[in-house]
Amino acid sequence: MKGWQRRARLIIGAFTLIFGSAVWLTLQDREPVEDSSAIHSLDPEAVFESTGTVVTQTTGDTRDFTVEAERQLTYADGASRLEDVTITVERAEGDEFVITGDQAEVGETESDVTVTGDVVMRASDGLVITTEKASYNDRNGSVHLPGYLEFSRGRLSGTAVGATYSNERELLRLLAEAHVTLSEGSGGRADVTSRVASLARAEHYMRFARNVQIVQEGRTTTAQRAIAYYDEITGAIEMMELRGQAQMEGTAESPGELEAMRARDINLTYDEGTGLLQHATLAGQSEIRLAGATAADGQRIAGEWIDAALGRDGATVTALGVRERVEVDLPGADGGVPRRVRSMVMEARGDETQGLTEAAFTDDVEYRELRSADDGRPDLVTTADRLDTELGGSLDAMASATFSDNVVFLDGAAEGASSRAFYDVDAGIIQLRPMADQAARPRVIDARTSVEADEIDLAMNGSGMRARGNVRSMLTLGAGQGDEAEADTAETARLPGMFTSDEPAYVTGLQLAYEASSGVTTYTGGARLWQGDTAVQGDQIELYEQTADLKSIGNARSAFVVEEVNEETQEVELVPTIASAAMMHYEDALRRATYTTEAHVNGPQGDLRGDRVELYFGASQHELERVESYQQVKLLLTDRIATGMQLTYFTEDGRYVMRGAPVQILEDFPDECRETVGKTLTFFRSTDTISVDGNEEVRTQTRTTGSCPPPQFH
Repeated sequence: MKGWQRRARLIIGAFTLIFGSAVWLTLQDREPVEDSSAIHSLDPEAVFESTGTVVTQTTGDTRDFTVEAERQLTYADGASRLEDVTITVERAEGDEFVITGDQAEVGETESDVTVTGDVVMRASDGLVITTEKASYNDRNGSVHLPGYLEFSRGRLSGTAVGATYSNERELLRLLAEAHVTLSEGSGGRADVTSRVASLARAEHYMRFARNVQIVQEGRTTTAQRAIAYYDEITGAIEMMELRGQAQMEGTAESPGELEAMRARDINLTYDEGTGLLQHATLAGQSEIRLAGATAADGQRIAGEWIDAALGRDGATVTALGVRERVEVDLPGADGGVPRRVRSMVMEARGDETQGLTEAAFTDDVEYRELRSADDGRPDLVTTADRLDTELGGSLDAMASATFSDNVVFLDGAAEGASSRAFYDVDAGIIQLRPMADQAARPRVIDARTSVEADEIDLAMNGSGMRARGNVRSMLTLGAGQGDEAEADTAETARLPGMFTSDEPAYVTGLQLAYEASSGVTTYTGGARLWQGDTAVQGDQIELYEQTADLKSIGNARSAFVVEEVNEETQEVELVPTIASAAMMHYEDALRRATYTTEAHVNGPQGDLRGDRVELYFGASQHELERVESYQQVKLLLTDRIATGMQLTYFTEDGRYVMRGAPVQILEDFPDECRETVGKTLTFFRSTDTISVDGNEEVRTQTRTTGSCPPPQFH
């Protein structure tokens, strides 16, 4: 039997003895009177009833525990039932909490009290809990609430099924179906649900676990576990830690605003004054999404770790830091080209007025423009050690990009490399530039040509290219195709017929300009094109890829070899030919090279001059079929000088046909000069016979004592 039960029995025994004696004495003088009210108020099974009593009071080192009741019923087995109960627990620090209820049962140890019926628990800091049953244990200062309950404290309120409250730690644990609400305040309303939760009143934080969901300011946040730190006065959430499959979904009003985030773990920080989201840190397969102009235009940023800062509106991203396996997907604002950027590190900065204004990507950078299937071209891909971009408020509004160190880009068959590249996104032009401390020069290579220069500008839509400064090119148009190159269609790029299709040709100049629409490549500034023994140079060289034509403009000069049969050995030899003029034009369809203005050609046909000279090639590059010259024609052979207005030389039989008004041929011998004149003269390299006006005759010989007079042009 417990001590309080023994005391209660002694009190009851003494009371019974005194009361019995008084009744016996009274009964000696009067008739017994029945007190019906006392009889009906007692529980028939109760052996004792009292009202307005303090059932137990314990004084310890840390708290005072008092149980008060309007009525107490005690039973024969020592059990005691209290009605209209008030339990007061006072701590040494002056804090207290009070539990009230309809009924209570005090345990045998006097430290356990179970309260039922309209139970209300109130703490001195404002915490109020209502339920139907609560058990208090004074030994550990804890309250167990097994059923449905509601609680509130300032702006904080909630419900749960089952809870425990630790008086020592001021910790409320919600055991099932937890629902916590932070009412309207500076931070707005937040509704949190989870399987279990705990409220640490002293530290001002709430801990949630198992299927956590938080609805706040138009955003829904979920995680397996969460800790929310809140301001006791305003009720605003100051910081939130999300753990395990954390994510936040919401809506955005303007492009570039935060729309969603997800990661293994997320930490959120809120502004003290406004209660709006100001900072987010994501760890483990992290991803955030920024709003685009439409739902399909959202921008995705991913990495192992993300740090994001927001403006005072709680939506505009003003800074981003991303680490490890960075992925940025940009769908293309206003119908622009979708882009994707990969790197190991990303840093973006801006302000709440303009949004993001610049971003830098470092370590294994890959920039990709995703072309549609209708485009018919592969993606544009650029790699570098670093990428710096200028932004117009969001990552998708990329105005320019600067690639640095080990820059390589792939645009279909085209490949470029340089130590630095500037990309004007709006204009679609990439500028390849060398670094000041690096010797490597920019270069561009595709299936048809390679270009190296001090500076190269390339249109990313394939429309053209510019190069400046000691330009060097290697042309492989049709290389390796052999004779099949001659059968290419006009749309297929190929080398001019003066060059073989089996080997590359080379071009140098100070500048290069290529226009894809016309298919013309222009080299200026001491331009030179060569392949083996064949070379063309001039102030400007133009190559026409669709027709395989070639022009040399200004101080045009060419050198090549042609096949000729040696008269003595009858073997085919390659004879050098050198030509010069103000301009040279090779037309591949006609297999003709035309030299105009002070044309001069020195080859198997002799030393030929005229206002215009035309060379007609055969099936191969070294086969010369005929030569024609017009206006002020002069031909110098070993022992002849011929002048006239037009000359045709036929390579096959070494025949010359010269016309003029008249044609004059002077043959200079040691002791005489022979002169032949006529409207049309035909002669051969291998014979002395000359046909005058179509009639063969022995020429009139005029002997002179000196050399032949200079030729006269008529």
